Amino acid sequence: MTFISGFRTPGLSFASIKKIFLACNEILGENCLVDLKTEYGFHIEYNTTTDNEALQEHEMKSLSWLLSETFEPASFRFSTPYIDTTKIDKNNSVFWEIGPRPTFTTPFSTNATSILRNIGI
Repeated sequence: MTFISGFRTPGLSFASIKKIFLACNEILGENCLVDLKTEYGFHIEYNTTTDNEALQEHEMKSLSWLLSETFEPASFRFSTPYIDTTKIDKNNSVFWEIGPRPTFTTPFSTNATSILRNIGI
């Protein structure tokens, strides 16, 4: 089994981020939340004949096409997240990663797997 990760930003719409800001400020006090960055993380597991075999270029393009936003394909990339956790001030910041467990199957992952199988990946 081989893994590859891809990331797409933003993870939430501007309206959703604004709603979170308002709720946090109401519950925790004014200016409790100064900045909020979001992204989607896609962690793909695939079978290869050898342990270090990479996907071919056309397979990577197809995978990128599937996972990227339709009108903003440049907001998707493989390997490194958009949120740089090394630049987070550990004393004044909180970093949360929210999502399903790696072994959990979501409707999106089921559809994406079906699409990839149908195109031969």
